[in-house]
Amino acid sequence: MSRQKHGAAPADLATLLDAVNAEPNLALSGLMTMPPHDLDEARRRK
Repeated sequence: MSRQKHGAAPADLATLLDAVNAEPNLALSGLMTMPPHDLDEARRRK
């Protein structure tokens, strides 16, 4: 899994979920996603 300060790469999602599920004091309740920055405004809002 890559180390970032701004979230997780889509390719790392399975590893992230495994890590969260391995921690008894953590419970994942959802994910926040962001569209690619280079898309135009209309395409980002679809």
